[in-house]
Amino acid sequence: MHIQKALFLLLLLLATALFLPSPGTFDVTKFWLPWAANADRLGLVKGFAANEAEYPPLTPAILLAAVRGFRSMGASPFQALKLSIMLFLLATSLVFWLWTKDFWSALLLHVSLLLNSVALGYLDVYFAPSLLLSLWALRAGRLVWFAVFFAIASLTKWQPLIVAPFLAVYVLDIKPHPQWNQVKWGRLLREIVMPALVIGVAVLLVYRWPPIWRSFTKALSHKYLSGDALNFNWVLTYLLHVFAPDRYGYLYDGRPDIIMVKYLRETLFSRAMFFMTYVTALVAFCRQEKTFENLMRFSLIGYLGYFIFNIGVHENHLFLAVLLCVVLVWLKRSYLSLAATVILMANINLVVFYGIQGGGVHRMVAENVDMALLLAVYNTMFFLILWGRNVFERERAC
Repeated sequence: MHIQKALFLLLLLLATALFLPSPGTFDVTKFWLPWAANADRLGLVKGFAANEAEYPPLTPAILLAAVRGFRSMGASPFQALKLSIMLFLLATSLVFWLWTKDFWSALLLHVSLLLNSVALGYLDVYFAPSLLLSLWALRAGRLVWFAVFFAIASLTKWQPLIVAPFLAVYVLDIKPHPQWNQVKWGRLLREIVMPALVIGVAVLLVYRWPPIWRSFTKALSHKYLSGDALNFNWVLTYLLHVFAPDRYGYLYDGRPDIIMVKYLRETLFSRAMFFMTYVTALVAFCRQEKTFENLMRFSLIGYLGYFIFNIGVHENHLFLAVLLCVVLVWLKRSYLSLAATVILMANINLVVFYGIQGGGVHRMVAENVDMALLLAVYNTMFFLILWGRNVFERERAC
Protein backbone atom coordinates (compact mmCIF):
# COMPACT_ATOMS: atom_id res chain seq x y z
CA MET A 1 0.00 0.00 0.00
CA HIS A 2 2.85 2.40 0.82
CA ILE A 3 4.52 1.63 -2.50
CA GLN A 4 1.25 2.31 -4.34
CA LYS A 5 0.86 5.66 -2.58
CA ALA A 6 4.47 6.58 -3.32
CA LEU A 7 4.00 5.78 -7.01
CA PHE A 8 0.78 7.77 -7.03
CA LEU A 9 2.53 10.77 -5.45
CA LEU A 10 5.28 10.54 -8.06
CA LEU A 11 2.68 10.58 -10.82
CA LEU A 12 0.95 13.57 -9.21
CA LEU A 13 4.24 15.44 -8.95
CA LEU A 14 5.00 14.80 -12.61
CA ALA A 15 1.49 15.90 -13.57
CA THR A 16 1.94 19.09 -11.53
CA ALA A 17 5.28 19.87 -13.17
CA LEU A 18 3.67 19.31 -16.57
CA PHE A 19 1.89 22.67 -16.20
CA LEU A 20 5.03 24.69 -15.37
CA PRO A 21 5.51 25.94 -18.97
CA SER A 22 1.87 27.01 -19.37
CA PRO A 23 1.70 30.81 -19.82
CA GLY A 24 -1.19 31.34 -17.40
CA THR A 25 -3.65 34.21 -17.57
CA PHE A 26 -2.81 37.78 -18.59
CA ASP A 27 -2.32 38.54 -14.88
CA VAL A 28 1.09 36.87 -15.12
CA THR A 29 2.51 39.39 -17.60
CA LYS A 30 0.35 42.37 -16.62
CA PHE A 31 0.79 42.18 -12.85
CA TRP A 32 2.90 39.43 -11.28
CA LEU A 33 6.06 39.82 -13.37
CA PRO A 34 6.01 43.66 -13.20
CA TRP A 35 5.52 43.44 -9.42
CA ALA A 36 8.50 41.12 -9.16
CA ALA A 37 10.54 43.47 -11.36
CA ASN A 38 9.60 46.46 -9.20
CA ALA A 39 10.66 44.66 -6.04
CA ASP A 40 13.88 43.44 -7.66
CA ARG A 41 14.80 46.89 -8.99
CA LEU A 42 13.51 49.15 -6.22
CA GLY A 43 13.59 46.89 -3.20
CA LEU A 44 10.75 45.53 -1.08
CA VAL A 45 9.33 48.79 0.26
CA LYS A 46 9.60 51.05 -2.79
CA GLY A 47 8.69 48.18 -5.08
CA PHE A 48 5.48 47.51 -3.15
CA ALA A 49 4.54 51.20 -3.22
CA ALA A 50 5.25 51.38 -6.97
CA ASN A 51 2.86 48.50 -7.66
CA GLU A 52 -0.18 50.50 -6.44
CA ALA A 53 -1.97 47.17 -6.35
CA GLU A 54 -4.70 45.61 -4.21
CA TYR A 55 -2.49 42.80 -2.90
CA PRO A 56 -0.93 43.23 0.56
CA PRO A 57 2.86 43.45 0.96
CA LEU A 58 3.79 39.82 1.60
CA THR A 59 2.84 38.73 -1.94
CA PRO A 60 5.46 40.91 -3.69
CA ALA A 61 7.93 39.83 -0.99
CA ILE A 62 7.38 36.21 -2.01
CA LEU A 63 7.75 37.18 -5.67
CA LEU A 64 11.05 38.89 -4.93
CA ALA A 65 12.34 35.87 -2.99
CA ALA A 66 11.37 33.61 -5.90
CA VAL A 67 13.02 35.73 -8.58
CA ARG A 68 16.26 36.19 -6.66
CA GLY A 69 16.30 32.67 -5.28
CA PHE A 70 15.86 30.89 -8.61
CA ARG A 71 18.02 33.36 -10.54
CA SER A 72 21.13 31.61 -9.25
CA MET A 73 19.81 28.44 -10.90
CA GLY A 74 19.52 30.20 -14.24
CA ALA A 75 15.72 30.60 -14.11
CA SER A 76 13.98 33.48 -15.84
CA PRO A 77 11.50 35.60 -13.83
CA PHE A 78 8.63 33.67 -15.43
CA GLN A 79 10.17 30.32 -14.55
CA ALA A 80 10.88 31.53 -11.03
CA LEU A 81 7.25 32.62 -10.67
CA LYS A 82 5.87 29.28 -11.82
CA LEU A 83 8.33 27.30 -9.69
CA SER A 84 7.38 29.31 -6.61
CA ILE A 85 3.69 28.65 -7.26
CA MET A 86 4.37 24.94 -7.60
CA LEU A 87 6.39 24.90 -4.36
CA PHE A 88 3.58 26.67 -2.49
CA LEU A 89 1.05 24.18 -3.87
CA LEU A 90 3.22 21.30 -2.68
CA ALA A 91 3.64 23.03 0.68
CA THR A 92 -0.14 23.46 0.94
CA SER A 93 -0.74 19.77 0.31
CA LEU A 94 2.03 18.79 2.73
CA VAL A 95 0.77 21.05 5.51
CA PHE A 96 -2.73 19.67 5.10
CA TRP A 97 -1.48 16.07 5.19
CA LEU A 98 0.74 16.68 8.25
CA TRP A 99 -2.25 18.22 10.00
CA THR A 100 -4.88 15.66 9.07
CA LYS A 101 -2.89 12.51 8.19
CA ASP A 102 -5.62 12.04 5.56
CA PHE A 103 -3.90 11.01 2.33
CA TRP A 104 -6.98 11.11 0.11
CA SER A 105 -8.23 14.49 1.36
CA ALA A 106 -4.74 15.93 0.81
CA LEU A 107 -4.81 14.47 -2.69
CA LEU A 108 -8.24 16.03 -3.31
CA LEU A 109 -6.93 19.39 -2.14
CA HIS A 110 -3.88 19.24 -4.41
CA VAL A 111 -5.83 18.29 -7.51
CA SER A 112 -8.54 20.88 -6.74
CA LEU A 113 -5.99 23.72 -6.60
CA LEU A 114 -3.77 22.62 -9.51
CA LEU A 115 -5.62 24.56 -12.22
CA ASN A 116 -5.80 27.75 -10.17
CA SER A 117 -2.15 27.66 -9.21
CA VAL A 118 0.44 26.02 -11.47
CA ALA A 119 -1.67 25.88 -14.64
CA LEU A 120 -3.11 29.41 -14.70
CA GLY A 121 -0.59 31.17 -12.49
CA TYR A 122 -2.82 32.78 -9.87
CA LEU A 123 -1.15 33.73 -6.58
CA ASP A 124 -3.88 32.58 -4.18
CA VAL A 125 -1.77 29.58 -3.24
CA TYR A 126 0.73 31.90 -1.56
CA PHE A 127 -1.61 32.36 1.42
CA ALA A 128 -2.82 28.74 1.59
CA PRO A 129 -0.10 27.17 3.81
CA SER A 130 -0.31 29.91 6.45
CA LEU A 131 -4.12 29.83 6.45
CA LEU A 132 -4.16 26.05 6.92
CA LEU A 133 -1.60 26.37 9.70
CA SER A 134 -3.82 28.96 11.38
CA LEU A 135 -6.78 26.56 11.23
CA TRP A 136 -4.65 23.74 12.63
CA ALA A 137 -3.54 25.97 15.50
CA LEU A 138 -7.09 27.17 16.19
CA ARG A 139 -8.47 23.64 16.37
CA ALA A 140 -5.58 22.60 18.61
CA GLY A 141 -6.19 25.55 20.94
CA ARG A 142 -2.81 27.13 20.18
CA LEU A 143 -4.12 30.65 19.91
CA VAL A 144 -0.76 32.42 19.63
CA TRP A 145 0.17 30.41 16.55
CA PHE A 146 -3.34 30.88 15.18
CA ALA A 147 -2.96 34.65 15.43
CA VAL A 148 0.51 34.62 13.87
CA PHE A 149 -0.38 32.42 10.91
CA PHE A 150 -3.72 34.12 10.25
CA ALA A 151 -2.01 37.51 10.25
CA ILE A 152 0.54 36.21 7.75
CA ALA A 153 -2.21 34.79 5.52
CA SER A 154 -4.15 38.08 5.61
CA LEU A 155 -1.04 40.11 4.80
CA THR A 156 -0.46 37.87 1.79
CA LYS A 157 -3.98 38.34 0.43
CA TRP A 158 -6.85 40.22 2.03
CA GLN A 159 -9.53 37.57 1.45
CA PRO A 160 -8.97 35.54 4.66
CA LEU A 161 -10.34 38.59 6.48
CA ILE A 162 -13.76 37.74 5.02
CA VAL A 163 -14.02 34.74 7.36
CA ALA A 164 -12.44 36.56 10.33
CA PRO A 165 -15.81 37.36 12.01
CA PHE A 166 -16.67 33.65 12.02
CA LEU A 167 -13.30 32.85 13.58
CA ALA A 168 -13.95 35.51 16.22
CA VAL A 169 -17.36 34.00 17.08
CA TYR A 170 -15.69 30.60 17.45
CA VAL A 171 -12.88 31.90 19.67
CA LEU A 172 -15.25 33.92 21.87
CA ASP A 173 -17.74 31.03 21.94
CA ILE A 174 -20.56 33.51 21.39
CA LYS A 175 -23.98 32.10 22.29
CA PRO A 176 -27.50 33.39 21.52
CA HIS A 177 -27.43 35.22 24.87
CA PRO A 178 -23.70 35.76 25.48
CA GLN A 179 -22.40 36.35 28.98
CA TRP A 180 -19.48 38.61 28.23
CA ASN A 181 -18.17 38.45 31.78
CA GLN A 182 -17.31 34.79 31.19
CA VAL A 183 -15.04 35.57 28.24
CA LYS A 184 -11.36 35.35 29.18
CA TRP A 185 -10.44 38.73 27.77
CA GLY A 186 -6.97 38.72 29.27
CA ARG A 187 -6.07 35.45 27.58
CA LEU A 188 -7.48 36.61 24.26
CA LEU A 189 -5.51 39.84 24.52
CA ARG A 190 -2.27 37.99 25.29
CA GLU A 191 -2.64 35.08 22.90
CA ILE A 192 -4.45 36.56 19.89
CA VAL A 193 -4.50 40.35 19.84
CA MET A 194 -0.90 40.94 20.88
CA PRO A 195 0.73 38.40 18.50
CA ALA A 196 -1.36 39.68 15.59
CA LEU A 197 -0.44 43.26 16.50
CA VAL A 198 3.25 42.37 16.61
CA ILE A 199 3.06 40.98 13.07
CA GLY A 200 0.97 43.92 11.85
CA VAL A 201 3.17 46.57 13.46
CA ALA A 202 6.33 44.93 12.12
CA VAL A 203 4.91 45.03 8.60
CA LEU A 204 3.78 48.64 9.07
CA LEU A 205 7.24 49.68 10.25
CA VAL A 206 8.81 48.14 7.17
CA TYR A 207 6.29 49.18 4.49
CA ARG A 208 4.68 52.26 6.09
CA TRP A 209 0.99 52.97 6.43
CA PRO A 210 0.07 54.83 3.18
CA PRO A 211 0.86 52.09 0.60
CA ILE A 212 -0.70 49.37 2.77
CA TRP A 213 -3.86 51.43 3.25
CA ARG A 214 -4.02 52.17 -0.48
CA SER A 215 -3.70 48.44 -1.17
CA PHE A 216 -6.55 47.62 1.23
CA THR A 217 -8.89 50.34 -0.01
CA LYS A 218 -8.20 49.43 -3.62
CA ALA A 219 -9.29 45.86 -2.88
CA LEU A 220 -12.61 47.28 -1.64
CA SER A 221 -13.23 49.75 -4.45
CA HIS A 222 -13.72 47.76 -7.63
CA LYS A 223 -16.07 49.48 -10.06
CA TYR A 224 -17.32 46.49 -12.04
CA LEU A 225 -20.20 44.17 -11.32
CA SER A 226 -18.43 40.86 -11.89
CA GLY A 227 -14.82 40.23 -12.85
CA ASP A 228 -15.52 37.05 -14.84
CA ALA A 229 -17.01 35.40 -11.76
CA LEU A 230 -19.99 33.16 -12.52
CA ASN A 231 -22.26 34.62 -9.87
CA PHE A 232 -25.42 36.69 -9.52
CA ASN A 233 -23.68 39.79 -10.81
CA TRP A 234 -22.67 37.94 -13.97
CA VAL A 235 -26.37 37.23 -14.54
CA LEU A 236 -27.09 40.90 -13.91
CA THR A 237 -24.30 41.84 -16.32
CA TYR A 238 -25.96 39.75 -19.02
CA LEU A 239 -29.40 41.24 -18.36
CA LEU A 240 -28.10 44.80 -18.50
CA HIS A 241 -26.51 44.10 -21.87
CA VAL A 242 -29.82 42.72 -23.15
CA PHE A 243 -32.28 45.27 -21.71
CA ALA A 244 -30.14 48.42 -21.58
CA PRO A 245 -27.60 48.06 -24.42
CA ASP A 246 -27.47 51.81 -25.08
CA ARG A 247 -26.03 52.37 -21.62
CA TYR A 248 -24.10 49.14 -20.99
CA GLY A 249 -23.25 47.91 -24.48
CA TYR A 250 -24.53 45.08 -26.63
CA LEU A 251 -23.77 41.39 -26.34
CA TYR A 252 -20.84 40.29 -28.49
CA ASP A 253 -21.73 37.04 -30.26
CA GLY A 254 -24.15 36.37 -27.43
CA ARG A 255 -21.54 36.98 -24.75
CA PRO A 256 -21.55 39.82 -22.19
CA ASP A 257 -18.52 41.89 -21.27
CA ILE A 258 -17.47 43.28 -17.88
CA ILE A 259 -19.58 46.28 -16.86
CA MET A 260 -18.11 49.20 -14.96
CA VAL A 261 -20.66 50.80 -12.65
CA LYS A 262 -20.86 54.47 -11.69
CA TYR A 263 -23.84 54.78 -9.35
CA LEU A 264 -24.75 53.16 -6.06
CA ARG A 265 -28.22 52.26 -7.35
CA GLU A 266 -26.61 49.91 -9.87
CA THR A 267 -25.08 47.78 -7.11
CA LEU A 268 -27.45 48.43 -4.21
CA PHE A 269 -29.38 45.15 -4.55
CA SER A 270 -26.23 43.06 -4.89
CA ARG A 271 -24.61 44.71 -1.88
CA ALA A 272 -27.78 44.29 0.17
CA MET A 273 -27.98 40.58 -0.72
CA PHE A 274 -24.35 40.07 0.23
CA PHE A 275 -24.85 41.84 3.55
CA MET A 276 -28.06 39.95 4.28
CA THR A 277 -26.73 36.46 3.48
CA TYR A 278 -23.42 37.08 5.24
CA VAL A 279 -24.88 38.53 8.43
CA THR A 280 -27.62 35.89 8.71
CA ALA A 281 -24.99 33.16 8.31
CA LEU A 282 -22.94 34.78 11.08
CA VAL A 283 -25.98 35.07 13.35
CA ALA A 284 -26.92 31.44 12.62
CA PHE A 285 -23.42 30.37 13.62
CA CYS A 286 -23.78 32.28 16.88
CA ARG A 287 -26.82 30.09 17.63
CA GLN A 288 -25.01 26.86 16.85
CA GLU A 289 -22.68 24.84 19.01
CA LYS A 290 -19.15 26.19 18.49
CA THR A 291 -17.61 23.08 16.99
CA PHE A 292 -14.82 23.27 14.44
CA GLU A 293 -17.12 21.60 11.90
CA ASN A 294 -19.74 24.32 12.34
CA LEU A 295 -17.03 26.96 12.07
CA MET A 296 -15.92 25.58 8.69
CA ARG A 297 -19.50 25.15 7.52
CA PHE A 298 -20.71 28.66 8.27
CA SER A 299 -17.43 30.25 7.21
CA LEU A 300 -17.98 28.56 3.85
CA ILE A 301 -21.52 29.90 3.61
CA GLY A 302 -20.42 33.42 4.52
CA TYR A 303 -17.59 33.30 2.01
CA LEU A 304 -19.86 31.95 -0.74
CA GLY A 305 -22.21 34.84 0.00
CA TYR A 306 -19.30 37.15 -0.81
CA PHE A 307 -18.54 35.29 -4.05
CA ILE A 308 -22.13 35.17 -5.28
CA PHE A 309 -23.35 38.66 -4.43
CA ASN A 310 -20.47 41.04 -3.78
CA ILE A 311 -19.33 43.25 -6.66
CA GLY A 312 -15.82 43.13 -8.09
CA VAL A 313 -15.40 39.40 -7.47
CA HIS A 314 -12.93 37.60 -9.76
CA GLU A 315 -13.02 34.17 -11.36
CA ASN A 316 -10.34 32.83 -8.99
CA HIS A 317 -11.99 33.93 -5.76
CA LEU A 318 -13.47 30.52 -4.94
CA PHE A 319 -9.97 29.41 -3.95
CA LEU A 320 -10.56 29.91 -0.22
CA ALA A 321 -13.92 28.15 -0.46
CA VAL A 322 -12.14 25.08 -1.84
CA LEU A 323 -9.82 25.05 1.19
CA LEU A 324 -12.78 25.17 3.57
CA CYS A 325 -14.60 22.42 1.67
CA VAL A 326 -11.69 20.00 1.79
CA VAL A 327 -11.29 20.62 5.53
CA LEU A 328 -14.98 19.72 5.90
CA VAL A 329 -14.44 16.51 3.91
CA TRP A 330 -11.64 15.56 6.27
CA LEU A 331 -13.88 16.24 9.27
CA LYS A 332 -16.82 14.30 7.88
CA ARG A 333 -17.08 12.39 4.61
CA SER A 334 -20.77 13.32 4.27
CA TYR A 335 -19.57 16.74 3.02
CA LEU A 336 -18.01 15.15 -0.05
CA SER A 337 -20.89 16.02 -2.40
CA LEU A 338 -20.88 19.64 -1.21
CA ALA A 339 -17.12 19.83 -1.64
CA ALA A 340 -17.26 18.25 -5.09
CA THR A 341 -19.85 20.81 -6.18
CA VAL A 342 -17.85 23.82 -4.93
CA ILE A 343 -14.61 22.43 -6.39
CA LEU A 344 -16.29 21.96 -9.75
CA MET A 345 -17.78 25.46 -9.55
CA ALA A 346 -14.31 26.90 -8.87
CA ASN A 347 -12.54 25.04 -11.65
CA ILE A 348 -15.31 25.33 -14.25
CA ASN A 349 -15.30 29.09 -13.68
CA LEU A 350 -11.60 29.18 -14.53
CA VAL A 351 -11.95 26.93 -17.57
CA VAL A 352 -14.89 28.90 -18.97
CA PHE A 353 -12.84 32.08 -19.27
CA TYR A 354 -9.22 30.91 -19.49
CA GLY A 355 -9.08 27.23 -20.40
CA ILE A 356 -6.37 25.15 -18.74
CA GLN A 357 -3.36 27.22 -19.81
CA GLY A 358 -4.70 30.77 -19.86
CA GLY A 359 -5.55 31.10 -23.52
CA GLY A 360 -9.31 30.82 -23.07
CA VAL A 361 -11.88 28.56 -24.71
CA HIS A 362 -14.65 29.05 -27.23
CA ARG A 363 -17.83 29.09 -25.17
CA MET A 364 -21.01 27.62 -26.57
CA VAL A 365 -23.77 30.12 -27.34
CA ALA A 366 -27.25 29.00 -28.40
CA GLU A 367 -30.04 31.45 -29.26
CA ASN A 368 -28.01 34.29 -27.72
CA VAL A 369 -27.73 32.39 -24.42
CA ASP A 370 -24.16 31.95 -23.26
CA MET A 371 -23.38 28.74 -21.35
CA ALA A 372 -21.61 30.93 -18.80
CA LEU A 373 -24.97 32.54 -18.02
CA LEU A 374 -26.52 29.16 -17.22
CA LEU A 375 -23.58 28.29 -14.98
CA ALA A 376 -23.92 31.62 -13.16
CA VAL A 377 -27.63 30.95 -12.61
CA TYR A 378 -26.81 27.50 -11.28
CA ASN A 379 -24.15 28.84 -8.89
CA THR A 380 -26.56 31.46 -7.56
CA MET A 381 -29.38 28.96 -7.00
CA PHE A 382 -27.01 26.43 -5.42
CA PHE A 383 -25.81 29.02 -2.93
CA LEU A 384 -29.30 30.24 -2.04
CA ILE A 385 -30.43 26.67 -1.33
CA LEU A 386 -27.31 25.98 0.72
CA TRP A 387 -27.69 29.24 2.61
CA GLY A 388 -31.41 28.67 3.29
CA ARG A 389 -30.95 25.10 4.52
CA ASN A 390 -28.23 26.04 6.98
CA VAL A 391 -29.46 29.42 8.18
CA PHE A 392 -33.15 28.57 8.65
CA GLU A 393 -33.02 24.85 9.46
CA ARG A 394 -31.22 24.47 12.74
CA GLU A 395 -28.74 21.70 13.37
CA ARG A 396 -28.94 20.54 9.78
CA ALA A 397 -25.68 19.88 7.96
CA CYS A 398 -24.91 20.87 4.37
